[in-house]
Amino acid sequence: MLGPLPMRHKIWLAVAVLGVCLALGGWLGAMPGVPFAVGLGALLGVVVGAVLVYLLVHTTHGGPVGRGPGRPA
Repeated sequence: MLGPLPMRHKIWLAVAVLGVCLALGGWLGAMPGVPFAVGLGALLGVVVGAVLVYLLVHTTHGGPVGRGPGRPA
């Protein structure tokens, strides 16, 4: 979704997204009106964060895009 990124940027993006989702899940679990514990909220936050990380940094094609037939090199 974000295009080709260097590996270092992908790692920092993954750490940031997982950290934010972990904190939001723990905060949601700590709210008194929500019927689940902080640990479960944090776990759900990590799962949602992992899905977001995958959607942000995955590539849609398997390899480099080649030249079509008849195109000069």
